[in-house]
Amino acid sequence: MRAPARREIVKWILAAWDGLDKTMIINSFKSCALTVAVDGSEDGHIHCFKENQPCRAGLQWLKVVQQVMSNLRDKDPFDGITESDVEDATPGSLIIDASDTEVIDIEYGR
Repeated sequence: MRAPARREIVKWILAAWDGLDKTMIINSFKSCALTVAVDGSEDGHIHCFKENQPCRAGLQWLKVVQQVMSNLRDKDPFDGITESDVEDATPGSLIIDASDTEVIDIEYGR
């Protein structure tokens, strides 16, 4: 017995996809959290966060993280950092002067 030709298999797959309800496909992607709104308004569609699911507590954690991220969204994390802050945090041997034209061969891990 021979396997069907690839073209025939592709026809079967396309026919199967055409037979599916488009709303079901959209809801399936939402259920897996692949296409839910990033503002949290559709988090109730995520299957593992629904009642009696093992990750139900994850929904509360997600809301906390979304709130923190929302508070940080408009803030520049580098606002107020000075050059001396960078120098204090970085060993002098690692600071490279952008005006230096000398090519340096850097080896890592030695």
